[in-house]
Amino acid sequence: MKPLSLMFVCTALLLSPVIRAADNHLQLAPEQIDALGIQTEAAAAADRIGGRTLPARVRIPPDQDHAVTSLFAGRIAAIRVVEGQRVAAGQPLIELNSPGLLQQQREYLDALDQKQLTQANHDRDKALFEAGIIPERRLLDTRVKLQAARAALTEQEQLLSLGGVPADAVARLQQTHRPRATVTLHAPVSGIVTGLMTTAGQAVAAGEGLVQVAAIDPLWLEIRLAAEQAHTLEPGMRVQLTGQPGLSGTLLSIGQRVDPATNTLSLWARLDGASDGMRPGQLVNVRIAAEARNQGWNLPASAVFQQGGTEYIFMRTPTGFRLTPVQVIASHDDRVILQSDDLTAGSRIAVTGIAALKAAWLGMGGGE
Repeated sequence: MKPLSLMFVCTALLLSPVIRAADNHLQLAPEQIDALGIQTEAAAAADRIGGRTLPARVRIPPDQDHAVTSLFAGRIAAIRVVEGQRVAAGQPLIELNSPGLLQQQREYLDALDQKQLTQANHDRDKALFEAGIIPERRLLDTRVKLQAARAALTEQEQLLSLGGVPADAVARLQQTHRPRATVTLHAPVSGIVTGLMTTAGQAVAAGEGLVQVAAIDPLWLEIRLAAEQAHTLEPGMRVQLTGQPGLSGTLLSIGQRVDPATNTLSLWARLDGASDGMRPGQLVNVRIAAEARNQGWNLPASAVFQQGGTEYIFMRTPTGFRLTPVQVIASHDDRVILQSDDLTAGSRIAVTGIAALKAAWLGMGGGE
């Protein structure tokens, strides 16, 4: 409708006895609504990102990724797994031949012999003290030596454990006093092998990473979002995977670092419940749902106008339209997400003819 025609139509409507403004309510007959070309659209509940899907990548939480290393230098004798394989906690991963392991076992046996000798001396001195043959000072001296021997043996046991020698192998070493040059490294947790950093026959240094094993329950999602929309989200909101019935999660945190190339930032969410179908690195699409206490409504941007620094819409009533203040919290293309305590699901909002309605409202003293 041309501006001049619009002016005449609005003037005619304002002079009509069937239209009046009271408490921001415009009373319009159906024929007047048709004459102004006003069309309405039902307000629909929207998520905080305007109903769009967002790309996300399945990630392993940082505290569930474990590096398998050896305390001893040596040479890889055998590799028992491949990258991507599922493993159980305690499952053999790698066999390592190590001269350093032999030396560590000899030091353990020396500490064991010293502890046993000191224990025998302590038991003898205790009996002599109780018989009144030796002074208490000698017993106390022997007791201190026994405590030191026990501590030294515990230290050697811990070094063997850190080197991948299991408790049953240490017990066998105590019985046989026969060191072995091969150690088997085991999976620290149930999960998948995410990295294999060595090959059979390769020489490795002490402390070098050999295998990466990650627990995959639960999994996380890294979601990419335009930086200007981040203020509409908050931790604790629900995340729904599209095309994956029953799979959802919880928003954990909102990143603060913006990628200058894409002007996006990372959101981190935790997948809740069983996620057997998900694999680390998999690309998925998600939607982030608004909470009922802070519901957003999805409408065309054309439905909203500003007057005096306040945003408004015209909401349909049985007898016309009522001016309703709103707050726009997000926008994308020609759609907006807004909040208003006056809207409910199904409320019909004017999306065309806004200029005519605004002119009628202002002509009756609105906005003063």
